[in-house]
Amino acid sequence: MKHAISADHSVICELKGIQKSFHRETGHALRVLEDINLEIRANEVVCLIGPSGCGKSTILRIFAGLIEPTKGRTYYHNKKMEGLNPGVAIVFQNFALYPWMTVEANVRTVLQAQGLDDETIKAKAHRAIQLVGLEGFEEA
Repeated sequence: MKHAISADHSVICELKGIQKSFHRETGHALRVLEDINLEIRANEVVCLIGPSGCGKSTILRIFAGLIEPTKGRTYYHNKKMEGLNPGVAIVFQNFALYPWMTVEANVRTVLQAQGLDDETIKAKAHRAIQLVGLEGFEEA
């Protein structure tokens, strides 16, 4: 749930009375969020847990400013948010890697697409793997 690490409890992001509906091809709206109120405070760790399709990603997209709520307001440092939220980054569970390839092969694929020569690809791949702390796992 929530755990404060220091005395700073100022609100960073806030959702007030958020509702979100998506229009379906049938012409009927599908309401996925109803009256959501949520504050994210400084030094908190917050976890959204729920089954697939319950609205977790929709809440995150609204917090990030990627989509607008149907109703309600989004705030960033107590100011009504307009557009993208500069303080939010999202990493979703679905990743953009080829699961059948090794770590090194995934990195090399991107570099090959840039048209680099083999020696440059090998050096850049090694450096990238080192930077993210995966050295020794190249063949995983």
